[in-house]
Amino acid sequence: MPSPLSVTMQQQEQCNWCWAAVAASLSSAMPPPQGMQVPMSQCQVASGVLGSNCCDDGHVLNGCPDSPCNQPALIQSALGKIRHRGGASGGVPSQATVMGHIDVGRPIVGEIHWNDDQPQNHYVLIVDYSTNNSGVFVVKIADPADPTGTIPQCHSLDELNAGGYRQFGQWIGSYFTV
Repeated sequence: MPSPLSVTMQQQEQCNWCWAAVAASLSSAMPPPQGMQVPMSQCQVASGVLGSNCCDDGHVLNGCPDSPCNQPALIQSALGKIRHRGGASGGVPSQATVMGHIDVGRPIVGEIHWNDDQPQNHYVLIVDYSTNNSGVFVVKIADPADPTGTIPQCHSLDELNAGGYRQFGQWIGSYFTV
């Protein structure tokens, strides 16, 4: 039986901050690394990754259009800022990998490529797993772009492997937390 870490996914504060929301959510939920001031907010993560003061730009929680900090970034950089960056692998993690990480309280970050012409990818978080009523192993995914992000949505690994995250998102990478 899984022992998931209780992660409350924060809704991303700017339209390109899925990476900051995932990292800040992990920062709030995971034990702090030695010497780390936690939890870090989204703007603190963004400031550290982007090298700007994103907490005082006047646009936090105000959406997308004109904030200089409203930029995509790599999740590896954000995980490094909160000192919870582990390894990475391409594609969807195996059932054994999911179970092994979730059972010890280490959520897995997923990188989603939308099947549209957007150049940036999207980041989500596997926070738990279970077996559905049909006996299929499913992962529970929290999404910072989803207004119901605090309620993880279930997806089978087959669905994710087939490019079916939210019907048209391809899971292209997995990032492990420490």
